Amino acid sequence: MRTYTQQTILFSAKAADGASTPQTVIDFTHLELELCLVGFTGTVKFVCSDADDAPAFGSAASLANPWTYVKSIDLIDGSAVNGGTGITGVATSSITNLEVNINGKNWFGAIISGYSAGALTLKLKGIAVSGS
Repeated sequence: MRTYTQQTILFSAKAADGASTPQTVIDFTHLELELCLVGFTGTVKFVCSDADDAPAFGSAASLANPWTYVKSIDLIDGSAVNGGTGITGVATSSITNLEVNINGKNWFGAIISGYSAGALTLKLKGIAVSGS
């Protein structure tokens, strides 16, 4: 049986570099992401952490602030999006649905870098799978 959460907004028309607030995702096996780019130029990367306390995704990863980039899958064509590369737009307007295999990580977030134009909205929905 699958259980879905309501969508949570990580970024709403974000028009600058920056990191999202860490979202607790430990109860989920997968995340569905809805990424909306409007004239967006920049890069967005997805990040996760197993830390007990919420990491600061806007600060460098370290022993005291552990996090890493995570791969996602484009639900349009099934292609993999390398976590370290992310999704780059150049004056791009699109809506993309992605899936992240989170398998009980504690925290999830996103980081925008190289921003120079447009806006980005990112929503997340958690999916939990339980026995039948």
